[in-house]
Amino acid sequence: MQRFYVSAVTDRGYRYFLANFPGERKPWSRKPRARVQKKFSKREDAEEFVERLRREWLRRGKAELGLDPALHYDVLRAAKILSDTPNATLEKAALIFRLCMSARELRGTRYEVPKGRRIELSPRFFLLVDIEAKARNVSISEAAEGLLSEVAMCRADQRIRQQIHTEETQYRELKKRNEIERQKLREIEREAKIWEEYSNVNMMFEQGRNSVLMQRAEYQRRWRQRKKEREAKEREVTTCG
Repeated sequence: MQRFYVSAVTDRGYRYFLANFPGERKPWSRKPRARVQKKFSKREDAEEFVERLRREWLRRGKAELGLDPALHYDVLRAAKILSDTPNATLEKAALIFRLCMSARELRGTRYEVPKGRRIELSPRFFLLVDIEAKARNVSISEAAEGLLSEVAMCRADQRIRQQIHTEETQYRELKKRNEIERQKLREIEREAKIWEEYSNVNMMFEQGRNSVLMQRAEYQRRWRQRKKEREAKEREVTTCG
């Protein structure tokens, strides 16, 4: 599975951050996609760069199931797990899992959770959890986890709706931009057609003008020839006289 993450590195007292992302691969290659790293001095710059690459990866559709065995089998296993769960999708499951990840996990390191995980509830919220536990016939901890899971599912649904709305907005903008470009293309084609018709008329005009000039030149040539012949005859008459 292709991952995009930032890791901190300390080398000889110098601390920097590496953006790790998948590299390019030739279309005919069957080798695993190589990983690429880029060094940054600030974590914010590295995370911004990785996020931009992730968006570009999704936009260009580079998630290749057939050429990425790890991603292919991961998707198949996830689909099998969710096959008997109503209204479950891989996108929702991934969002819920991401909501339950720690900040350290999001940076690409191992799973980490505090050892002391006891929490205290206010009296009213304890009664809410207790009532929910009795209604579902489960323990208080299971009821609390169920309520939190519902919150996670609501947030996942909200993000999915936001993503759908964003994609619809982008689609409308792309459709509008394509219509403008098509209009420009039609204008260019219309101008080319007008220019072609004008060129034909101009060509006919030039042909007529050239024909007139050629006739004029031919007339002048004949006139000069007749003039020379007439002058020659006059010289012969003068000589004879």
